[in-house]
Amino acid sequence: RLLVDMNKYDEASKDFMQVKDYKPLSAQAYSELSYIATMKRDFEGCIAQASQAIKADPKYADGWVNRSTCELMNHQYAEAKDDLDAAIRLEPDMAQAYENRTAVNVFMGDCKAASQDAEKAAKLNADFADAARELVAQCKPAQANTLSSPVK
Repeated sequence: RLLVDMNKYDEASKDFMQVKDYKPLSAQAYSELSYIATMKRDFEGCIAQASQAIKADPKYADGWVNRSTCELMNHQYAEAKDDLDAAIRLEPDMAQAYENRTAVNVFMGDCKAASQDAEKAAKLNADFADAARELVAQCKPAQANTLSSPVK
């Protein structure tokens, strides 16, 4: 993980590839590989790695959130929303899932749902408050798919 934080994605990928087959770390290793793919802007690779995390442990909410992020960046909004719904069912208090679903709802033009998710994210974690509210401020149903990507 330190290699990821140092932006040494190729080295980190090699290390995570070595541990991905060990239980119970496999879901987390695949999840980290999906994050690395995102940093490389390889959204199809990210989806594939996050899908492996979910396959390794379907109850690993972070895997669902990671895949939704890749899908969002790949303009697969319905799939991203489904994955975030799954993550929230698994961990109803996961602020990141609500913030990500806020972004999905903004892109889908569902401003009411975006606002509700933003408030839930802010309630669960004050660090998400400003970002979530900024996303909602961008919501315009008639222009739902023309916004610039709100994901950081």
